Amino acid sequence: MKVKIKEIEYIDPLQLLLGIKENKYHFILESLGKTDRRARFTFLGCNPAAIINVGNNGTKIDVFKDIKGIDLYSGEIKEKNPFNALDLLYKDIISDIKNPFGEKAFLGGLLGVFKYDSVFPSLLNREVDGIYATFGFYDNVFVYDNRNKKLFLSSINDEESYFTIKQFDKEPDGKNSDILKIEMDADKDDYLKMVERSKEYIKDGDVFQVVISREEDITGYFDPYNLYLNLRQINPSPYMFYFDYGDILFGSSPETMASIFNRRLTINPIAGTTNRGKNDKEDQILEKNMIKDEKELSEHNMLVDLARNDVRRVSKSGSIKIEEYLNVLRYSHLQHIESVISGELRDDISEFKAIESTFPAGTLSGAPKIRAIEIIDELEKSRRDSYGGGIGYFSIDGSADFAIVIRSAIVKKLNDYFKIGIRAGAGIVADSVPENEFLETERKLKAVKSVLGV
Repeated sequence: MKVKIKEIEYIDPLQLLLGIKENKYHFILESLGKTDRRARFTFLGCNPAAIINVGNNGTKIDVFKDIKGIDLYSGEIKEKNPFNALDLLYKDIISDIKNPFGEKAFLGGLLGVFKYDSVFPSLLNREVDGIYATFGFYDNVFVYDNRNKKLFLSSINDEESYFTIKQFDKEPDGKNSDILKIEMDADKDDYLKMVERSKEYIKDGDVFQVVISREEDITGYFDPYNLYLNLRQINPSPYMFYFDYGDILFGSSPETMASIFNRRLTINPIAGTTNRGKNDKEDQILEKNMIKDEKELSEHNMLVDLARNDVRRVSKSGSIKIEEYLNVLRYSHLQHIESVISGELRDDISEFKAIESTFPAGTLSGAPKIRAIEIIDELEKSRRDSYGGGIGYFSIDGSADFAIVIRSAIVKKLNDYFKIGIRAGAGIVADSVPENEFLETERKLKAVKSVLGV
């Protein structure tokens, strides 16, 4: 099997996304931020060769076209763990194809989302109703090299593939329509009670930290594409995503769940947050205060240890490295503390099982992870859907890159209007002040609601 990569005439990525949005299962993954090291590539695609849905009823694979040299299975299998299903179906397709870009990039292969509910078959060995993961197998991908301002079409299919690119004279105006109603799964009193109960579990020694979230559902008349345009202007982040798989998931995540390149697994835990200042001097003052904050440091170090354990489970002995520690990253509105942990994968570990070892991210569950997940399941008022899961790709060359699904919205079509679910959480520790944790969820919800004009 070969990957064909050819340079094509440059077109603005947003114009291209607008042009392909009439095609099924279209997506864009982009990275925004002048100084971010992950900002080199933008990926777009549509009309995959196959769609894979994994849920409590098993795995269903719909194949829409043939790919020469690849036997795509069509039908159903009983496997309900999405990581196992992808491993069973596709691990033999991943190969040591040379990546011409010299760093991880999506050249074609699997792209999609592991919903948070993937934890149930993966870690808790039980089921809940619904779909746990949706992935497309994409044989054609538009690859933007933002560093060199070039556009490529990467193809793993010898057959001609057709999709429609419509031409538009102007961009959408970015305006939003009417909001019909706003509903919450947990009001302030509910959330404060969840925090207090979490602190009791921490005091009893069940966990050191647990991330408790709440959701707002906003019903109205919207254009999801316009909402994404607004979000990328208001909150540009390293992981911008828009994925239409029946529902539409879009967001602006600052945080890597896990990535793989040249068989090396990397996790980038982020814990510790402060605002941006009005200038560099204020930024530096706020940064120093954050780094000196014992609560922020304690939480960050706990998550570094958790990430190191996740990497160690699937890596070769002696290969674990803390590549960066307490590195401060500055984004449009906030500053975060990030560390980078990596390890070389054992020969018996596939890319799919490696990503499973990191799921869900400790920054969205807590520590110890399994007990934290059980407490989340007990206390939260509704299921998380995609929130706290991972969105990203397994490229045909063996590289992978997944972002944590946060600062995001899930859009469901209801007759002539849409229902948009947004969710936010806070990490609860022994000395958490319930009121402060509630306000943290308010701030995070507001960041996404602002694109709706709320």
